[in-house]
Amino acid sequence: MKAPAAVALVAVLASMQAHAAPVVSVRREATQGWPGCYRISNGKVSLVVAPAIGRIVYYGPAAGPNLLWEQAGLRGKTVTLAQGRKEWANFGGDKLWPAPQSKWNWPPDPYLDGIGHTATALKGGSVRLVSAASPNSGIRFERVITMDAADGSVTIRNTMLNTGDQDVEWSVWEVAQVAEPRWCEMPIVASAGLPKGWTAIGPNVPQAGYVAARPGSVRLRRHAAKAAKIGGWSPHGLVRARVGAWELTLRATVEPEGGYPDGGCPQEIFSSPDPLKYMELELLGPVRLLQPGDSQTLTTIWSLRRAAPSR
Repeated sequence: MKAPAAVALVAVLASMQAHAAPVVSVRREATQGWPGCYRISNGKVSLVVAPAIGRIVYYGPAAGPNLLWEQAGLRGKTVTLAQGRKEWANFGGDKLWPAPQSKWNWPPDPYLDGIGHTATALKGGSVRLVSAASPNSGIRFERVITMDAADGSVTIRNTMLNTGDQDVEWSVWEVAQVAEPRWCEMPIVASAGLPKGWTAIGPNVPQAGYVAARPGSVRLRRHAAKAAKIGGWSPHGLVRARVGAWELTLRATVEPEGGYPDGGCPQEIFSSPDPLKYMELELLGPVRLLQPGDSQTLTTIWSLRRAAPSR
């Protein structure tokens, strides 16, 4: 082969490699002190699942920062069932709870949020995460987490299964703790149950100047000394946060006749005071009666993008 032809071939191969379709990889690794984690990545965006504590502990650009909040003092720690029954370990990250909270109060069910889950890598770059079956709630959770190779967005099928021998009535509730956001917001639409489109939830009323309602949306900022929680309804079904230079959005389909918890709120935002500097993006499914063996699924979609300076 003549030298010019060889050079041309190398150039063609380099061009093909540069324009190759992106792929998603799944690999096992130790992360933040927990062994056996699963890192899902398309090379630009990464998500990490930690089965030892039953949650997602990382989502963000592959080279950082982590947009999910983590409690540094609990890195590498785990919880026994006995410990979880007494006190909730706030690891951070993203997990599932059953709603409404008024049916279980506090602490969260350790079978669902506390002790370890089982995890399996699936074909196509997905990971399945499964909780224990809870005799307290009568359910178990299963999550199938899949990343889009092109843009790094993530689709999560969050399924609640009635594993007991009695009917249960719950909503699937996804709770993502985000790291020191500048703000969190959600679109709102006035409804019969929510004339303003949003409401304060429980005793955690936002402080003056830290909540701003505008036509079509409401935004909450974190107060250093006071907790706050708001909920709202919108057919857009999304909540978002500005974290550093990034904007994180979580989205789910809203059922118009849903029967959602907390007076009809499929989207909620919680703000934690110091020293735990995080806010929560929360999405909920409708409350459903599940007979033994029945299930319901809340599918959520995560995406991130560079935030506009004006945001």
